[in-house]
Amino acid sequence: MAGKSIEVSVVENTSARESANDSSNATESMRLLSELVESHYEMAYRYAFRMSGNASDAEEVVQQAYLIAQQRIGQLRDPTKARSWLMAIVRTTFLKSIRKRRPQVVDGHQLDWSSVPTKSSEMTFDQERLTMALDSLPIEYRLTVLMFYFEHMSYKEIADALGIATGTVMSRMSRAKGMLKNQLKRSDHE
Repeated sequence: MAGKSIEVSVVENTSARESANDSSNATESMRLLSELVESHYEMAYRYAFRMSGNASDAEEVVQQAYLIAQQRIGQLRDPTKARSWLMAIVRTTFLKSIRKRRPQVVDGHQLDWSSVPTKSSEMTFDQERLTMALDSLPIEYRLTVLMFYFEHMSYKEIADALGIATGTVMSRMSRAKGMLKNQLKRSDHE
């Protein structure tokens, strides 16, 4: 009989410790999520905006990405890599959203730059021309360019994230740069 009461006490004590740990983990998760929002919201929004090309889709992608991040916050092993982890969620969320959508024909595609947060108003290039040139790229080229320049991912990291060969990433980057160059030259002459 004494053995059974000891077992129950151990189980009860273990249960109380687990409950305290769960509460502590939940508090830590909420703190980490709050830091993610405060530190990376602007960047996540700009990245989603660059991929989607419009403010409402960008807001929807970022909101969905933060919901996913909240659900999976326990998967973040290294808080120093939170930015990369979050940007990967934003990218995946965007890709899933375009798979669900049907293509729409858009005439006179205009961007509302006042709704896009910027770090500096002293840019030396025409953001509107660059955005239009990026938007004109096929999605596989645009995504590769954004992952390289915006997420600062290596060709190998891009290849792994997209499930393609590194050589394919290199050729997409080369073609995308050529397309961007031609598009920007064309807009110079117009």
